[in-house]
Amino acid sequence: MQCVNIKQTLLICCITQIWMENWLDNMPENLQGSAKADELQEAVDNLESFVSSCEEAENVEVDFPGMF
Repeated sequence: MQCVNIKQTLLICCITQIWMENWLDNMPENLQGSAKADELQEAVDNLESFVSSCEEAENVEVDFPGMF
């Protein structure tokens, strides 16, 4: 069973990652290598890592023992 909220969160993260990569790719030359560019790259990397971790966890199944 998959949680719809997780899928929605992943979709939002992927869209945000693409948007931020586009922002970074189209950043004016004088801002490339700036603190803002570094922040954007770090955010993109963190989103990518988060999505990857969620995709790995999605394939894990947990069986809980019964009470009796």
